Amino acid sequence: MTTYETPGNVRLDLSVAAGAIELHTEERETTTVELEPMSGDAQELIDATEPECKEEPGGHRVRVHVPSGRNLWQKLRRDGAVRIRVVAPSGASVEATTAAADVTLSGTLGVVEVKTASGDLAATHATAETTRLMTASGDIRFGRSISKTDIGSAGGDITVGQTSGSAVAKTMSGNVTLEQAQGNVRASSMSGDVFLGGLSEGTVAANSMSGDVVMDVVPGVRVWMDLSTLSGNAQSELDQGDDTQGDAQLTLTASSKSGDVRVRRSPHPAAV
Repeated sequence: MTTYETPGNVRLDLSVAAGAIELHTEERETTTVELEPMSGDAQELIDATEPECKEEPGGHRVRVHVPSGRNLWQKLRRDGAVRIRVVAPSGASVEATTAAADVTLSGTLGVVEVKTASGDLAATHATAETTRLMTASGDIRFGRSISKTDIGSAGGDITVGQTSGSAVAKTMSGNVTLEQAQGNVRASSMSGDVFLGGLSEGTVAANSMSGDVVMDVVPGVRVWMDLSTLSGNAQSELDQGDDTQGDAQLTLTASSKSGDVRVRRSPHPAAV
């Protein structure tokens, strides 16, 4: 394990082809990096990895790139699996890139950028200022994104506990679930379902080709909506005049080709 003194802002640049990336943040002024083999042929990759910490204006940048076994020695050889485990100061930003490695995040983060091919992202106990998350076939689970959210997946599910500001979530064949969505939202899936909860303000657009679309609106909100479906059912469970004394304004647009579209009144108030 290597420990760096990293007062100020911290940027993490982490990359591994196969294995795992685990990042936790807490109140501290040091960053620790640990590499662990997850397969029998991974030790030589660890030996060839050279973590580095460089000072930059306002803070530090920590870089950990595990080289690919294919590029390093044997092009026909399968990559070894390596776990990168990092503990960093609260508010650290991270850019993580993997091919088949899972990514786990927890704690308070700044800007989060994750790109994977087939790895999953598990960050249900993470809070980030900004998130940009992309995967081809992995699932994405994130806790809270404060100001801007941009999430895409080709074949995986997307689940976020809370979004604020603006949020875009798109998947081809997975489901999209934003449990508490505040602000402007665009969510879509080709063949999966879309659920948006805790809606209280902003402009919200949701659509699916063959899945269902369900949106929950918090009490005390005036709503304008446009719901459409070709072969499914479009239904609003909001009563005219129900809780219309609220100051917040919400615009809903939802559509599905063959699924159902429903707008419901949430039993819970807006998230704080």
